[in-house]
Amino acid sequence: MTSSLSSSRHGGSVEEIRALEAFIKLSQAADSLGATLQQSIGELGLTPWQVWVLGTVLECEPVSAREVRWTLHGGDSNMTAVLDRLEEC
Repeated sequence: MTSSLSSSRHGGSVEEIRALEAFIKLSQAADSLGATLQQSIGELGLTPWQVWVLGTVLECEPVSAREVRWTLHGGDSNMTAVLDRLEEC
């Protein structure tokens, strides 16, 4: 089986080239999934931060705002704003 990346061009072994190709494919898949998720959550009127907070709350409930902030490494004002917007939904 030949690789689409030339080993002479990139100077790597066959294993390194295969690993690079796999990484590129995974990165492309992650980008595609991210775009699809971004569109889907946008249609729900949510931001990525709000989804992250909701996921944390669902996983750890019951949980306080302080615990969510600590888990997500969010700042006080940012987390307060995110939680306020979620309460409005």
